[in-house]
Amino acid sequence: GFSNIVEGFNAQTWQTVFYDDFNRADGTLGSNYTYTQGGPITQLGILNNEVNVVSSGLGSNGSPHAYWGINYTNRVNADNIRISCKFRAPNIGYALAINARDNGTNTYSAGIMSNTDTIQIYRRDYIGNSIKLAGEKANLDINKTYFMEFTLKSMNLAFRFVEVGKIDTITINATDNSLTGNRVNLSAYYSSPNLSVYLDDFKIETNNNPTGINNINKIRYSIYPNPATDGFY
Repeated sequence: GFSNIVEGFNAQTWQTVFYDDFNRADGTLGSNYTYTQGGPITQLGILNNEVNVVSSGLGSNGSPHAYWGINYTNRVNADNIRISCKFRAPNIGYALAINARDNGTNTYSAGIMSNTDTIQIYRRDYIGNSIKLAGEKANLDINKTYFMEFTLKSMNLAFRFVEVGKIDTITINATDNSLTGNRVNLSAYYSSPNLSVYLDDFKIETNNNPTGINNINKIRYSIYPNPATDGFY
């Protein structure tokens, strides 16, 4: 044995493909987004460097129910996707979700159901049908700001929920391989009047080869002694 073997490892990492901190003038979100809304939504845009979506009073049909969607305009074509944002809401009466692999008819959603104080992962369509894939108690505090992160790796879905500045993360996991769409968006449904939600630091990451023991590129180097310096002459 005059040779030593050194093995190097080249781990794949998540790559940020889009990030928005909304630190700009109050008003519309800009050209990276489109919107949908219904009911008594009176504000949907940037306010004090955050996204603020407000409903006020009742709609034209006398109902407080409202909905909105903020759609990222570019398609996200990747095997693995991670979407995150910060969120706060000084009230209850809403359901808020991060949506991915949306094909225009069905989507995976992960988010908060404030009326039941839970976080959930579910598969749903756009006519009111849904299948719950995972859920957990959230212990929401209307005075706190939270970080939400939805990760989709092939058929594995994970949603992470934690108060900003804390480490006591709640994570729920599910398995499903029904959807292959490439749309990403944020959405909410308001069931009570006069609600307000704030969002910040919206990020989309992709990774076609997620880091794992079976996904590490191994590089082998052979190092041989130099006879001129190692005492062989």
